[in-house]
Amino acid sequence: MGPYEVYIHAFYFVVTTMTTVGYGDMSANTTVERIFCIVLMVLGVIVFTFISGALSSVLSNFDSSTAAAAEQQLYVNKLKIAYSIDDTLYNKIYNHGRKNVNNAEAGLDYFVEALPYDLRLSVTLCMYSELFKMHVLF
Repeated sequence: MGPYEVYIHAFYFVVTTMTTVGYGDMSANTTVERIFCIVLMVLGVIVFTFISGALSSVLSNFDSSTAAAAEQQLYVNKLKIAYSIDDTLYNKIYNHGRKNVNNAEAGLDYFVEALPYDLRLSVTLCMYSELFKMHVLF
């Protein structure tokens, strides 16, 4: 065994242990086999790392979008309870919120501001209906 073969054998042992591949029934016997296995194990770890990262990112994005949708549903329910919004308007706001789930964490004011003009006008009229009734001008 030459001087480099000892180091390759030792490195093969280290990589096999660190990648948790294990030694099993079959193992590399020649230097070329060991080098091939080292490269294959390192590439396997790299591919596994990228796949795990991508899966983690997908799950994280799914979780945040689900939370944003729940937050918007909470705002719609608050509007319905606090301002006695009728069911027709409630359903329009709810359907708009389901299609446009973004920036829910900004607050109820932003949620109302982000509605389309006709829905925003209807919601504003419901929210301030008592105020409109008090003034003769309206």
